[in-house]
Amino acid sequence: MSGPNDERVREALIEQACEWQARYLSGEMGATEKVAFMQWLRDNPQHVQEYLRTAQVARLLPSALEGLSNTRRGTLTEAPPIVVTLTGRRQRPKSERSAIRPAAASRLAAVGLVLMLTLAGGGLVWNRWAAQTYAVPHGYQRTVHLTDGSVIHLNSESSIRVHYSDHERRVELVRGQAMFDVAHDPSRPFMVAAGSAEVVAVGTQFEVYRRDTQAVMVTVIEGRVDVMTAAASGAADESRTGERMDSRKPARVRLSEGQQMLAGNARPEIVPVDVDAATAWTRRQIVFSQRPLSDLAAEFNRYLSVPVFVDDPELGGTRVSGNFSAYDEEAFLAFLRDLNGARVEVGDRAVHVMRRGR
Repeated sequence: MSGPNDERVREALIEQACEWQARYLSGEMGATEKVAFMQWLRDNPQHVQEYLRTAQVARLLPSALEGLSNTRRGTLTEAPPIVVTLTGRRQRPKSERSAIRPAAASRLAAVGLVLMLTLAGGGLVWNRWAAQTYAVPHGYQRTVHLTDGSVIHLNSESSIRVHYSDHERRVELVRGQAMFDVAHDPSRPFMVAAGSAEVVAVGTQFEVYRRDTQAVMVTVIEGRVDVMTAAASGAADESRTGERMDSRKPARVRLSEGQQMLAGNARPEIVPVDVDAATAWTRRQIVFSQRPLSDLAAEFNRYLSVPVFVDDPELGGTRVSGNFSAYDEEAFLAFLRDLNGARVEVGDRAVHVMRRGR
């Protein structure tokens, strides 16, 4: 009898299979991704089984939609892409099962065998723990369920690489922003690498925001994490709010719940943070309290179809506060038009905010 952990593992494998199938159908898989895909298939025969099931669903879906009216099909095709986790299979009548099961089973086994033999003869290096890549395009968000029960929430324009082994769980934040809900496992520390910073946690919830190649914002929502960066120095397990640190050598800095640190600066600083505001993006909101207008525009540009540019530097430095829906473009434009001294010009490819009279 399978338990809750087994079910979580299978759900994670199904989601991974759906991701690979979606990438394959998009026709955008590069050479590196194809190698990673083949390595993923070789990791475990169950990976092959779940992928074949996903591929079968993809083949049957067009014919399943044939019976729908044009209006219903139009509604389905116009909706944003959604990855659906399949947790069960339709049971055929007994008579139907007895008639087709042997042929279907033999075909499935044959395809799986051919696929495994093809991979075995492909000259790939055996890698039991192949890295997985997850990416989110502009304007979307995604939740990734890992095989150990950990959950990663990815914001728009973000990507990660996940590499698990017998001794550690390592995630590389390639770009963007991610919130990590880590399953407790003292025997395998959970590490997130982002630029020059590395965050270590055992069982906690935290967020990492890689703004550029150097600056990395780490926010602790629950529990504690250690942040290691070449730009930080001082006593280990330092957690005194507002304490500035020397930059002469690498160090491990302890962050607790409700604390935030911008790693990558020459003199990083630990500051208190409003956790609800910092994680508002997971609720598809943007919450600002006395932040520069240019920062607000940059956050909105992760979701808007047409980017907003604040052309006047002085206006861009204006401190603003508010609670916005990340996808409500009209509300944001109305907010900009109400700003004292601001003029908004809406074009087909961009929105420009400038001083009145200029």
